[in-house]
Amino acid sequence: LVEARYEGSAGNKVLGSWNIDEIPLDITLGGNTALQTVVSGASQNYKPWTNYGSINLLSNFNHTTYHGGSIRVERRFANGLNISGFETYSKSMSENDNEGGGGITYYNRHLEKAESGFSKTHHFNAQATYNLPFGKGKHFLNRGGIVDYIVGGWMVSYNQTLDSGLPFGI
Repeated sequence: LVEARYEGSAGNKVLGSWNIDEIPLDITLGGNTALQTVVSGASQNYKPWTNYGSINLLSNFNHTTYHGGSIRVERRFANGLNISGFETYSKSMSENDNEGGGGITYYNRHLEKAESGFSKTHHFNAQATYNLPFGKGKHFLNRGGIVDYIVGGWMVSYNQTLDSGLPFGI
């Protein structure tokens, strides 16, 4: 069996916190480097509310997205051995990763859209199970009764999961 699948989702109006006492975009992103140098030395003087440090607005204006593709392969053998494995390649993005508020700018939150702190690019899982050949209807000790009750119906399994690391910043 081979199976391929795509999964995608979006979160609209996700709750988040942003500092609304930010330096205006025309200063921070404008081309006037002399003004940017002056502002970096006394940034508080160029904020809308100069008497306050941070003013956090809690609202539901954030957006998140998830895209992922999975491939699963499974093989069942007549002797009771089953082997399966799947790989998921995915990416989760958000504008505010619930890290306690604020990012580059309140004025254009889409500048903050980046890979989420909990996004895992790769997830791989492999599994092998083997039905032991003991008990009623099996190759060995197939007498039934108490022998089947004790040794019948057992299986051995092995699982392996590998994940890529979480994104981080330095």
